[in-house]
Amino acid sequence: MSKRRDWIIKQLRRTTYRCPERDKALKDAIRKDGVFAINKDGDRSRIKYECNMCKLLYRRKEIQLDHVVPIIPVEGFDDWNGVVPRMFVQCDGYQVLCKTCHKEKTNDENVIRREERKSEE
Repeated sequence: MSKRRDWIIKQLRRTTYRCPERDKALKDAIRKDGVFAINKDGDRSRIKYECNMCKLLYRRKEIQLDHVVPIIPVEGFDDWNGVVPRMFVQCDGYQVLCKTCHKEKTNDENVIRREERKSEE
């Protein structure tokens, strides 16, 4: 059952990449590094995104969109009626994090998940 559930979550997650709310959250995190977002040569390298945790500016390839509320709660998988609404959220349900902060947040959540599993045993 676990492998099937993981596969379904992976497919649903791929679908969220096309959600307009996700694109809006990304657009809202843009901070202009200079006067214009795109310079006169059409170079987009001046566009920066602000990390929601460390508040530093990063290029697009250095950031990731994260669900504010984890899709899978730290207590563990509850049911599909909980997972799907947490996956398809409004714009404010996303946050832009640099890769370092995202990894740190994910690791913290995983530590709590492991502790929850141990306490259930």
